[in-house]
Amino acid sequence: MPTTRQGLSFAPIERLIAQRIADAIAAYEANLKNQNRTQNEASDNVSRVEYITQGCFYKEFLNFQPRNINETEGSVSLIRWFKKMESVFYVCNCAASCQVKYATCTLLDGAMTWWNSYVKIIRLGAAYETTWEELKKMMIEDYYPRNKLQRMETELWNFSV
Repeated sequence: MPTTRQGLSFAPIERLIAQRIADAIAAYEANLKNQNRTQNEASDNVSRVEYITQGCFYKEFLNFQPRNINETEGSVSLIRWFKKMESVFYVCNCAASCQVKYATCTLLDGAMTWWNSYVKIIRLGAAYETTWEELKKMMIEDYYPRNKLQRMETELWNFSV
């Protein structure tokens, strides 16, 4: 038998290839059996299978064309922005750890200035650890401080037709 450059003949290489193929087939069959077992269990309501997702990348997030928001747009625009962001997060399987990072990239003008001042105070890493719910709460407090909300409520209660 001819030898290869490293001194091995074809017989050991063929055995190695055959062994790797046999291992791959065994792993495939085990995976197939496991998959059938989990499908049967799920259909029997014995257990639920949760699929682990990696989340989305920023490019995927942008493909869903999230709304931009400016601080001067008002409460209706802010609520629409929240809803659009949550919709995009859901559709693109955005990981919770990336939601604030991606959402803050859609801020414009005054809203971006507000975010940058927040980042300056607590540092970028800590700012991105803020949860989506915390960010929404902070933005509502910034857009509509308590005294402004109370004034609006008073106007609403005193409104007459």
